[in-house]
Amino acid sequence: MISSLEKKLEAKRGKLKGLNKKFLIYPELLEKFSDLGGFLRFEGEVDTPYKKYLILSLAHLRKALPVWENHSKDANLSSYLLTCIQKQQKPDQRPYDLLFSLLSFFLEKKPLPFVLLQALEKKFGKKGVYELLTLLGFYETLISSSLVLSLY
Repeated sequence: MISSLEKKLEAKRGKLKGLNKKFLIYPELLEKFSDLGGFLRFEGEVDTPYKKYLILSLAHLRKALPVWENHSKDANLSSYLLTCIQKQQKPDQRPYDLLFSLLSFFLEKKPLPFVLLQALEKKFGKKGVYELLTLLGFYETLISSSLVLSLY
């Protein structure tokens, strides 16, 4: 039997699968998690292609094939950028070079150099930088939880 929450979420985002399906055992958490994910993906300050670049880069690095498949089909990124992601190379295009650096510091859990932070804030604004960091944290949690929960 499909719960009212499942119907609501599927109406917004399509058929539930993966982690979202597993989280149905805790509907209150799933709803909050889904709301944040929806905001980060579809709303906010930062344009979608920049978000997709970070999501796909993280998915590739973490070998999260379901996340890659879900986001690559509508990414609207050039073949050059997709190749850079797959080869883990820094793009020579602004602002994707900045996003590559942001992801590197995020994964190393190191403070951003002031020059990089200034460049990111100039392009995305302060709110946009926080949004990008939250997006990375959200997808890192999503991917890690998916890997852990698939073990049982």
